[in-house]
Amino acid sequence: PNQAIPSTQLFTTLVTGFPAEPSNEVFPNPFTDQLTISTNHGWAVYTVLGQRVAHSAGSPGKTLVTTDWPRGQYLIKIVDGKTWKVIK
Repeated sequence: PNQAIPSTQLFTTLVTGFPAEPSNEVFPNPFTDQLTISTNHGWAVYTVLGQRVAHSAGSPGKTLVTTDWPRGQYLIKIVDGKTWKVIK
C-alpha cells in the first residue's frame, strides 16, 4: 500500500531551492494513476513545457487522478516557494 513518506526523505535529491518542510508531502514518486499533494499552502502542477494541469488555492490534502496525464516529468510548485519534480 502507498504510505506517506516525509518529504525530507522522499525528495532529498529532487528539492529545488529550499529544504522541504515536513508539512509538505507529495507521493508516490514515481506515480501512475494517482498523485497525492498534502500541504497547507496553495499549489500547482505543471508539465515541463509550463502548462498547468492542476492547482489548488490551499487544501489540507488532495489526491489527483492522473490516468489521463501523459507519461513524463511534472513540476509541483508550492506557494511557500518550494518546487518538486515528480515522474509518471
